[in-house]
Amino acid sequence: MKKVFLFLIFLGLSACAYASTASTSWLLTDVYPEAAAEGSSAGYSSFGVGYASLNPAAMAGVENFSFEAMQALYPAGISVEKITAGKYFDFGIIGVDLGYYNFGQVFNLGVDSSLAPVVTGGVTSPYAFLGSLIYAKKTDYFSLGFSLKMACENLDGNTAISGLADAGIIANDILTDGLDFGAGITNISTNQDGFSAPLDAGAGLAYIIRGKTAEILKISLSGDYIPAFDELKGSAGFDFPVTGDFILRGGITAPWNGPVKFSAGLSIKAMGLSFNYAYLPDSLLGDVHKVSIGAAFGRPVVKPAVLPAEKTADIFGGYMKSGDFYYDSNDFRQAVKYYEYVNLLYWKELESLTDVEKSNFYQKLGICYYNMRDNGRALQYFERAFYYDKENEILKHWIRLLKNEKN
Repeated sequence: MKKVFLFLIFLGLSACAYASTASTSWLLTDVYPEAAAEGSSAGYSSFGVGYASLNPAAMAGVENFSFEAMQALYPAGISVEKITAGKYFDFGIIGVDLGYYNFGQVFNLGVDSSLAPVVTGGVTSPYAFLGSLIYAKKTDYFSLGFSLKMACENLDGNTAISGLADAGIIANDILTDGLDFGAGITNISTNQDGFSAPLDAGAGLAYIIRGKTAEILKISLSGDYIPAFDELKGSAGFDFPVTGDFILRGGITAPWNGPVKFSAGLSIKAMGLSFNYAYLPDSLLGDVHKVSIGAAFGRPVVKPAVLPAEKTADIFGGYMKSGDFYYDSNDFRQAVKYYEYVNLLYWKELESLTDVEKSNFYQKLGICYYNMRDNGRALQYFERAFYYDKENEILKHWIRLLKNEKN
C-alpha cells in the first residue's frame, strides 16, 4: 500500500487516474544534478546541457559538443534515466533530450461489496518516455532557446501521447558584470479531454563573483509558478569552486504553502569528464539521489587560410573596428574577442603600426581585462603598452596600481 500512495503523490495525485487538470506530472522531476543541488535556482540563468530542461536557452552555452547522462533514484523503486546532448552549428545549437521514467510497481486496487478499497493482487508497472528536439542561439546580448517535446506515458495499461513545447531566454551581464537573468516556460500544451501538461513558468538571477584569475562563487535566486497545482515556490542556491576541478553546491526551495526543502551536491572533473551528484532529502516521501556524467568539448582551432595581402589588411581593419565598437560601448568581453583575434593571427599587421598606435592597442586590451577583473592579464598588456610609450603617465598609473594590488 505504501507504494501506491507514494506513486500517487509522485504524480501529483492525478496523472495515474486522469482525474485532474494536469497530466504528465512526471515532467517536473527530470532536472539534472547541477540544478537540483542548487534548488533549481540556477536552472533559469545558467548555460549548459544540464540546465536545458528548465530553460532551453541554456543549450546556447555549447561551444562545440556537450553531453550529460543521468540516473535519478526516488523512493519506492521509482527512477529516471535520461541523456541530453548538444552540437554547435553556424546557425545555432541543436540539442536532443531523451528520458525514460520507471515508476516502479503499483498494486491494482478494486472495491468490495461495501465499496471499500481492496488490493486485487494484480500489479501494474507504469512508465513513460520523453523525447525533445532543442534549438538555441546566442547573440551578442542574449540567448534564446526553443524545444519541441513528445511525451509517451503508460500509467494504467493505456498509452497516451502528448506534444509539448518549451521556450526561454538568458541575458548576460545585466546592470553589472557577472549578473545574468534567465526566464523559461516549459511544458506548453493544449488542453485535451479536461487535462493538460503541468505548465511551469519561472525566472531567476545568477551572480558570479570572480577573482583575478578564476570564479570564486556563484549565487542564484529564482521563482516559478505551476498553474495546474496553483503552486508558487522560490529557491536560492550557491556554486562554490573549491578548486578548478571540484565544486560544492547547496540550495533551498520554499513553496508558498509547503515545507522548506534543502539540497546539496558536488561536481568532480577528471579525465575530461564531469561527475555530478545531488542529494535531496525528504522526510515525507524519502530521499532522492541524482548522479550524472558529462563532458563539454571546446570549439576546434581552425587555421586561417593564406590570403592575399590586401585581403588580410581588410580583415585586420574589420576586426580592429569591431573591437573598437564594443570597447566604446563598454562591452569589454566582446571587445576582447576581436582584439585577441587580432593579437593572435594578425601580429604582422600590428607590427606595421606606429609605436603610439601599438601602445594604444595594448592599453585598450589592458583596460578590457581590468574591467573583466583579470588583473594579471591587464598588467601584462599595460606593461606591453608602456614598452612602446614610456612617457605615458596614464600607463605608469595603471602599472603602479595593479602592482600594488598584486603585492
